[in-house]
Amino acid sequence: MKAKTMRLHKFLSQAGVASRRKAEQLIEAGRVSVNGEIITTLGYIISETDIIMVDQQRVLQQDLVYFMLYKPKGYLSSVADDRNRQVVVDLIKSDVSVFPVGRLDLDTTGLLILTNDGQFAHTMMHPSFEIEKSYEVTIQGRISASELEQLEEGVVLDDGSVSDPARIEAVKKQGPHSMVALTITQGKNRIIRRMFQALVRDVVNLHRYQYGNLTLGQLGVGESRALTAAEVAALYGLAKE
Repeated sequence: MKAKTMRLHKFLSQAGVASRRKAEQLIEAGRVSVNGEIITTLGYIISETDIIMVDQQRVLQQDLVYFMLYKPKGYLSSVADDRNRQVVVDLIKSDVSVFPVGRLDLDTTGLLILTNDGQFAHTMMHPSFEIEKSYEVTIQGRISASELEQLEEGVVLDDGSVSDPARIEAVKKQGPHSMVALTITQGKNRIIRRMFQALVRDVVNLHRYQYGNLTLGQLGVGESRALTAAEVAALYGLAKE
């Protein structure tokens, strides 16, 4: 029987070593070997009988796992931190290593997916697949109809690019603040805060309440649960070709 084959970077991502992009960086940096030979070629094909090592440590294939976390404030969306700050993987009870799919910044709360499946993470994060994410944004003061229209059309960001159009879901008054619920597919770094910065608005609180078809449901802050196979399949089903 012919041995199964797989691209090296895909194996590393599925083994929980890193996301697909970071796995490619590990390969290019000469930190990955196959059967004792350093491999720096992206797209290199391995078989199930090959011995794969990263930084001279053997890597074994793991079962694919998927978790949904209610991220609290004060946690980095990372697997480790050189300043010894709290990271989101500390909140996940799993026998295999996982990494966050995208990120929520330190002061942002809400729904975050973690997995060891690099292909899944790539599909969820790549802008071409247009996976929707929904947020509640609390800002100082009253937001105007003109500002909402700008968000719907796209605003000029601090780097000169224009944000993709947002879909406004709801607007509520909360004392001296306004809460704007909106949906976007864009995943640029700190994109929501930068969109409101373009309106010269201070974000008081930022919370992601939906990712694709997933909502937090009954999860409490800091709690997590495994996704079902049906939920993972449904997320894949949302990815646009």
